[in-house]
Amino acid sequence: MKEWYAVVLLLAPSVFLLFSVILFPLVFSYYVSLTNFPLAEFRVTEWVGLDNYISTLESPRFWHSMTFTGTFVIIAVSIEFFLGLGFALLFDREIVGGKVIRSLMLLPMLMSPLVVSMIWKYMLHVDVGIVNYILRSFNLPAPAWLSVEPYAIISVILIDVWQWTPFMFLVLTAGLVSLPREPIEAALIDGATKYQIFRYVTLPLLRPVIFVAIMLRAMDALKVFDILYITTRGGPGIATESLTYYIFNLALVRRSIGLSCAASIIAVFLVFGLFSLYLKFKPKE
Repeated sequence: MKEWYAVVLLLAPSVFLLFSVILFPLVFSYYVSLTNFPLAEFRVTEWVGLDNYISTLESPRFWHSMTFTGTFVIIAVSIEFFLGLGFALLFDREIVGGKVIRSLMLLPMLMSPLVVSMIWKYMLHVDVGIVNYILRSFNLPAPAWLSVEPYAIISVILIDVWQWTPFMFLVLTAGLVSLPREPIEAALIDGATKYQIFRYVTLPLLRPVIFVAIMLRAMDALKVFDILYITTRGGPGIATESLTYYIFNLALVRRSIGLSCAASIIAVFLVFGLFSLYLKFKPKE
């Protein structure tokens, strides 16, 4: 009995923290999503049931934000993965100054997203940005990177790639270092080429690390907000409005907490469903 009390006593702080930080806000958000909860009054003024969910699902703007977020995640994470894998394979050997270069490559990841966004906002400025200055020096077109739809989408993706490719590089490098050397040495003895070793030995052994890296980066990319808020403010129009930015607008611009909570809960279930399908149908090891 004393051991049971000791277990309860030790677990109590963690359970309380879990309840206060995760469970209570989730339950409260669900309750608020069923009500009219104006931000100005900060209280429930009317019980509306599922009206907020219906309004959200019928909103073209909500589905546009979902589409943009999905496109952003797929393109950005894919580029980050292939670049990170390429750099990891490149530095998986003795290179002069390799340790220094590896350390420098991690700097973008260590910077605040706010700082990164501010730096790129001024670099991509249509008149005084260094990117357009270089383009003009070679008599190339200097577009308004953050004000025209195709370029704005490309710009926010490239900013994310610049900051988070080092994360993929770091995880995949750690994975390559941890691989057993015996299968690779056996393949070399059997006369396998470098491509064959990578295709049939290194890549299969690295799959669990690749899966973890992509999952972690994709879950983080789904929450993209900082870059958009600083650089494009979701524009031009709503071209770069992500799901988190859409929810932010509902809560703090339209000041409808009920609608924003409903959109958040729908988004959580949609994302959870997509990841569940991916986990179910992903190739077996």
